[in-house]
Amino acid sequence: AAVVASSGFANTVTSIGITRDADFAGNGTRGAFDSICSSLKQPHVDLPVPSALNQTATAESKPAVRIFIMPDNQSEGMLENLLLRTLNADKELGCVQDYFDCLKTKASKEHPSHIQPKGLVYAWLAGQNPPDHDIGTSALDGIWNFDHPAFDALKAFIQAL
Repeated sequence: AAVVASSGFANTVTSIGITRDADFAGNGTRGAFDSICSSLKQPHVDLPVPSALNQTATAESKPAVRIFIMPDNQSEGMLENLLLRTLNADKELGCVQDYFDCLKTKASKEHPSHIQPKGLVYAWLAGQNPPDHDIGTSALDGIWNFDHPAFDALKAFIQAL
């Protein structure tokens, strides 16, 4: 609602892309999509509501709206699941998984499965040079391979805006 009410919104915004994690709440992609659609229907928002993923909703005098649910518009998960798909499973990801396996067996520490992808990504980032990247900074610094096919659905979403 705050974005829609902001100065200049109605005159300058022509399309809106909304992304969010599917998470692991049981309703996955569908639940995340429905949640966004519900928000778009609120009286102080009142934006076009897509009928499905991969579709753009339009209405006269309003910006077009498109929704993307991480990691791929189909699977439960989050941005970190998408990022993990770009790593070499045998080398890079294997080392990080070994670290978490060690914590589990030797220190009795285990991440719940629904947040483990976050831990894997941040542990992998800690092994980069320099090791102080967060996801956004690492993206700006070119650490992620955006040419990897795992990003194709997200790229198509952005291009469709």
